[in-house]
Amino acid sequence: MGVSMVTSMTSPAASSDREKVVSKLPGWLRQSLKVRAAQHGIEIQTAVEQSIRDWCNLASATATVDTSGADSFSTFLPPGQWETFRQIAADRRVSLIQGLAQSIQLWLDANPAPDVTRPEITRRIIVCNQKGGVGKTAITAGLGEALAEDSNALYPVRVAKALTKALRASEVQDEQAEPDNNPLDIENLPGPGQQVLLVDFDPQCHLTNQLGATPLPMNGDSLTNHMAGDPKGDLRDLIVSIDDETFGGGSTSCPPATTRSFSTCACRRCGPGKPRWNGHSRRWRVITT
Repeated sequence: MGVSMVTSMTSPAASSDREKVVSKLPGWLRQSLKVRAAQHGIEIQTAVEQSIRDWCNLASATATVDTSGADSFSTFLPPGQWETFRQIAADRRVSLIQGLAQSIQLWLDANPAPDVTRPEITRRIIVCNQKGGVGKTAITAGLGEALAEDSNALYPVRVAKALTKALRASEVQDEQAEPDNNPLDIENLPGPGQQVLLVDFDPQCHLTNQLGATPLPMNGDSLTNHMAGDPKGDLRDLIVSIDDETFGGGSTSCPPATTRSFSTCACRRCGPGKPRWNGHSRRWRVITT
């Protein structure tokens, strides 16, 4: 394979001893790099530095990576590393774009996505208020969906600007951008990837309807039947999977009973619970992870 005629640029970094490097990467590989770096809690520039170092230390180039549709990619590297990489790529007769893609793929293979940390004991988060219309359903649905978001995808999250400045240290910033007095900023972070069970205690079915599930029929099985010792089926059959690729199969819900329900759930996602009657059940929402 011949050396590419596409050139790269380097320039001193304004705020560190690294140099700015501009090359190209296919979008899918850039996205994988961003997600994996975030999962491991390291900066993109650190991941790229490690990837180029490891690729240069190999005896030969690795398998060819599809670089079709590659777009501009910028980062900061230690002085001299890019020039060394350029020379080794030329010796191996691979383009800079291909060499960089192979380096990134090598790092991704050597640093797989970490296992999702799950609590040893089921956590129960209860959203309750004696007053109606204060946002219990919205908070429960939003928190449950956030906890279940795919750990292998990035989602925009509002965080303190001091944190985003550190997280984006390896990304090109617009020097002409006007100052913003808002203390919060948007940062793309991987989802928690938790398995979540939402229990709807409201006979009005607001949470169930919001999640697109169907309320239980009046004459069918319900949590109340199991509470009263008169079940009409397996309690686990009342669990409804939330079909949304965003959650990667990690979110489920229990539709409400037709009357009062109970305050802990013994479903398969929750583990054993101790059911008890609650006179204000319609004021409760429960999230378990």
